[in-house]
Amino acid sequence: MKSLQIIILVLCACVELHADDLLFPNADFEQGTLENWTAEGEEFRIQPTRGDNTSARNREPSNLQGNWWIGGYERYNGSIGEPGATAGDHLTGTLTSREFEIKHPYITFRIGAGHLPGEVGVRLLVDGESFELATGVNHETMVMESCDVRQHIGKRARLQIFDTATGGWGHINVDDFRGTESPAPETSMDFVLDSSSPLKNSH
Repeated sequence: MKSLQIIILVLCACVELHADDLLFPNADFEQGTLENWTAEGEEFRIQPTRGDNTSARNREPSNLQGNWWIGGYERYNGSIGEPGATAGDHLTGTLTSREFEIKHPYITFRIGAGHLPGEVGVRLLVDGESFELATGVNHETMVMESCDVRQHIGKRARLQIFDTATGGWGHINVDDFRGTESPAPETSMDFVLDSSSPLKNSH
């Protein structure tokens, strides 16, 4: 009976892993570095940030996953700065991931900060095209977002976190990029990729 229980537990663990996988190593920034990401510009130079820095400066909680996340306004990475230290909204830049294979119907992630479509957000780069997946929510607390990528399963792609805004809310918060079999239950908006309309709500 004990052997059967162990087998069942192992099978359940495998199913759970298959249903919810990191897109690539360090897609959740939990290595505490930018391994598998390439930063350009100044905004992401002191990243990822460590801990709930937004709460440390008496703002809304960040809703980070784990201990590390990308917070464009934050200036603390565990060794530089201190909890709650800020860099401001004037910095800009991009953070582009290593190439990965799309294996699941959905890409889910957490996103917050500036709601500035085209200026602040996350893109998917695939087949020579750039699809804007989401922008922020004008709130430091990150919410779950899901993107329907079924038409691109089996293709190679990259993620790009971007911020070109220098005014109010000109920063981005993101964390925990995963491939999933279904949209995240807490998702505020589900996006589906359409080459004729890169940003499209699937509801």
